[in-house]
Amino acid sequence: MNYYYLYLIKFEDGRFYIGSRKSKVPANEDVNYWGSPGKTIRYFWEMEKEKHILFESTDISIQDLRKKEYKMIQDGWEKFGKDKCINKNAGGLNHLDLEVVKKAGKKCRDQKIGIFGWTPEEWSKNSKEKWHSNKNARGFMSWDEEKLKKFREEQRKKNCKTYEFFDPDGNKVVVDDLRAFCKKNNLSYCSMREISNGKQVQHQGWSVVGPEKVKELLEQLREDMYEDKVFYDPSGKQIIINCYSTFARKHNLSGACLRLVYIGELLQHKGYSVLHPDEVEKKKKELNLQNSKRNSKTIRLRVRVRIGLMFVLLLMCL
Repeated sequence: MNYYYLYLIKFEDGRFYIGSRKSKVPANEDVNYWGSPGKTIRYFWEMEKEKHILFESTDISIQDLRKKEYKMIQDGWEKFGKDKCINKNAGGLNHLDLEVVKKAGKKCRDQKIGIFGWTPEEWSKNSKEKWHSNKNARGFMSWDEEKLKKFREEQRKKNCKTYEFFDPDGNKVVVDDLRAFCKKNNLSYCSMREISNGKQVQHQGWSVVGPEKVKELLEQLREDMYEDKVFYDPSGKQIIINCYSTFARKHNLSGACLRLVYIGELLQHKGYSVLHPDEVEKKKKELNLQNSKRNSKTIRLRVRVRIGLMFVLLLMCL
């Protein structure tokens, strides 16, 4: 449970302080708290003082508590004198009228935040105005927005690579800005880059060799894909594989791993290899020996023996 209370602190020189407090214990048990002046100003803390509870509640809102605080501060001005009040600004605010305080606080906050309170639209607008209104700017910073836009377009075209493609109808097309071209024609920029680098044959009919050559290349790829490949199964029997995916699906294998075995990047996959199982075992032993030599380290030990110990050992031997 939270306890809300207002307190009055009277100092020995006649000055007073009225504040509000939210506490976990009742006001009469909150004896170690002496308000903000005692924390911030040392001589107030060392001065003789008395603490009086003016109001206490457990179900009051912060706004209502603050209103009561302002009212009691005004009453304290009338009773003890305004010049004796320490918190004349009521907790740092410049006016005791809540509406005036809210307006003044918002204005103060906006002035303090400044550019950090701008929206993205204000950032764009104000930064452009500040950029182009700088009379002391030199070089390209003194250019207007139209000139900057023209210069950026020229630099973009200058740095763009020129590509030559054939469209699905076989017409040759020269492309200066590949990204804009792909966006305009609903093509994949990455795929078109792969085509220009020779890593891909065609993309939606577009190629660098023309439609006829594309058909030949695709046919050749199909033939290479389904050509007969000689493998050995785990029992040492020679088998023929013409389609990795079909064979892998049938025998619960990985088609990609079978391809790596065939091109020599893997020694075997679940017992299937292009080498006989006996040769696979020999190759494994050779690889293990190479790895052990590579990972082995030579360690030199120094043994120091005392002269007396050596003499005793010699006597024992005699």
